[in-house]
Amino acid sequence: MTGTKSYRFYKKCAVTVLGVLLAVCLIAGGILLLPFSPVYAEGTVSATSIFETSGADYISGSDDSYAYIAYEVSGGGRVAFQRDMALKWYERDTSEGADAYDGAVGYFSTEFSFAELNFTSFTLTMETTEMSQSKEGKAVNTIVFTPAEGSGLNVSVNGGTETALAYTAGETIRVAFTRADTYGNFYVAVINAAQDKELSPVRVTGTFTNIGKNFADYASSSSDTPVTPLTFSAELAENAEAPLVLTILSLNGQSFELTDDGRVTDSTAPVLVVDSEIKRFVLGTQFDFEMTAIDVCDSSISSSDRTSYYYVNPVSSNISFDENGDLQTSVTSGEGEDAETTEYYVEWESDRYFFESDFLGTDGQLNDPSISIAVSLTDDSDNTGWYLLEWFGDYSETEGSFYGIPVVTPESDTAARPDAGFYTVTETVEDTPDEPEQANSGSDISAYQEAVDAAAVTEDEDGNEVSIQVGDGAYFYLPSLKAYISDTTCGYTDMEFTVYYTVNGGETQSGSGLSYDELSIELSSAGNYRFRVVPTNASGLSSYGVFETSEGSGQYKYAEITSDNVWDALNLADFTFAVTYNGPSVEASDNDDIGYVDATFTFEDFEVIALSGYQSNYTLYRIVLLDAYADEYESSDRAADVQTAYAEGRIASSREEAEANPEQYIGYTVAIAEYDDELDEDEGDNVYNWNPDSSLSFVPQEIGYYMLTTEVASYPWSNAHGTVSGQKAVYISAESDIQEGETGTDWLQNNILSVVFLAVGAACLIAIVVLLLIRPKKKPSDAAAVKALEKAEGSEPAQETEQSGAKSIKQKRKERRNKK
Repeated sequence: MTGTKSYRFYKKCAVTVLGVLLAVCLIAGGILLLPFSPVYAEGTVSATSIFETSGADYISGSDDSYAYIAYEVSGGGRVAFQRDMALKWYERDTSEGADAYDGAVGYFSTEFSFAELNFTSFTLTMETTEMSQSKEGKAVNTIVFTPAEGSGLNVSVNGGTETALAYTAGETIRVAFTRADTYGNFYVAVINAAQDKELSPVRVTGTFTNIGKNFADYASSSSDTPVTPLTFSAELAENAEAPLVLTILSLNGQSFELTDDGRVTDSTAPVLVVDSEIKRFVLGTQFDFEMTAIDVCDSSISSSDRTSYYYVNPVSSNISFDENGDLQTSVTSGEGEDAETTEYYVEWESDRYFFESDFLGTDGQLNDPSISIAVSLTDDSDNTGWYLLEWFGDYSETEGSFYGIPVVTPESDTAARPDAGFYTVTETVEDTPDEPEQANSGSDISAYQEAVDAAAVTEDEDGNEVSIQVGDGAYFYLPSLKAYISDTTCGYTDMEFTVYYTVNGGETQSGSGLSYDELSIELSSAGNYRFRVVPTNASGLSSYGVFETSEGSGQYKYAEITSDNVWDALNLADFTFAVTYNGPSVEASDNDDIGYVDATFTFEDFEVIALSGYQSNYTLYRIVLLDAYADEYESSDRAADVQTAYAEGRIASSREEAEANPEQYIGYTVAIAEYDDELDEDEGDNVYNWNPDSSLSFVPQEIGYYMLTTEVASYPWSNAHGTVSGQKAVYISAESDIQEGETGTDWLQNNILSVVFLAVGAACLIAIVVLLLIRPKKKPSDAAAVKALEKAEGSEPAQETEQSGAKSIKQKRKERRNKK
């Protein structure tokens, strides 16, 4: 017995010492590697983490001349800012004579330059949410730069007339919003910053339209409607000898000048963007304003980085900002023992509500109650910005020395109803309406009807005016009503709407609970449409209808509007439009997926808009590029260009035709036959497993481009409307792409600590496994000792603990996923 125990003790000690020595060696090795981990200055960020690229290479740091973020952009390449981007906000007004309550409006701006004008066109694209809904689901505004003959640039805003801009390569171009009209339009200026004196020819102006929010709300490519706030893209001449060198100097006041180690100093505080029209605050409720914190260098500002303060009935003279821009939340008067500190701004607790008692004056009355709300934002680089919500207010300041957001009792809002626009309602007797009269002598109704008429037509390929599409998936998108509908308690974008409509005089249909950017009518059939719109304010109160008490009585009353009486309301305007069916239309999906050889790829089906009874035929092609174009197009990011070339007739239907006209065609198609049950699986084109009657899947056999086409026609196949076609290209690669991380080729250098400790952890895990494997077996002859040893070591409880730990980790992972 004694000998056996001694043996076990020796073996355990030996293995333990071995494990300790191994761990010490691993840790020592890790420590030796520590000096190679880069140490960056506090408050800096990786220059390559700010923009995403496709067909563009980051080149700053490779040459001393690139003191700012710079890229080489190839033909079709792009550089994109893929996070939320502020468009309009308020900040403290530091101009001479301004007091602490004055807010100065801030607008989107960016600065960039070209090393050479070696491009055929350069486009700045801004994508945002919409003020008025459209088929695209987002507003897209563009500025296109093209080299002018001789020198300078021609600039076109949203496809408008080209205007000359004096410019020499290397000078700074500044694109900036200058003001907004509150209806979703932002006025933009394109400036040669090196020469600008607010005069032509170094300044071009235009308008970005239909923008729904005060910030561009980024949505990734995986969302239903991807939104990329800012994109720079270029097209180069076919004979261009070098890519375009684009230098981006700043965005929204954040400089992209590089430090000695090639990083960007995060020097600007986050901005607070408010998308609600702040008009009043109701006692007994919590604030419910849409506020977004946005920082150029920090992708997200969490709730823990935001602190709110409040000040009841603030007086202008009691507030100030220090030299760092921080709000003084208290004022101290006197010195030494006589010093007295008065707290004005108090930190807002999340469960804080306000009641009458918070605003009573010394006379016990509510005397013009108001409240000032301050918000402090801090980013990861410890930049802090302070913002007063009253800067964003849409109301008249109360008389006297009081400032802030007006505070009202709940009773004051119980009768507040939205103004449905277009009609004016007066009362000779209280709560009894007179006959409504058309507002502005009916000019508003005429103006909106013109907008409706324009929205009901489009242009065909020949530029002729035709009806918008009709059929399943087709919609009429109502022009924005922001100029006409109002409410004393909230703004237009905080309301909900109900759209009532009829088709060819039929039954009343409606869509309710619609936001301002969801106002549409599905066009299920051709004919004449009639509609009315009823708004509901943030308190849940809808516009009252004005009705005659009895036919011909000349007496009127208020009543709730419903689908049964909506057409009898005398204070609602009718709007009409007509649509006709011009046959089906087809559109390809926007996905940019790539496929892999011998791996099944499935095309997303085309969107077909048509009345019932249409037919679709699908054909799959392999695209063979001519040698002269192989290098230019043979990459995964040129699928859209190949698709366009096919649509424009620049891909021939045979090799002979393409080779005979190489200047016209970039390649030719090879049709892939559908799966034939009479052939073996590996015989002929059966290897593609292409069977469109069951699915739009196939198994690619070669690297390159494949094209799916469809022909769609209303039943019967030959009809008066003819057929329409669509196409979708996909690039097939031999293997999965390796996506570069945000720090590009510097990833290993910048993350060497992580690699070291990962290696240490892996080695320790191996050591533990080794220890478990070489542990001596318990001898059956020594059963009692074995049982005692198991009991002492607690093997069963240890197993339970491990399982519990595993469950805990799984639960934590699940919680993290839910949070995302």
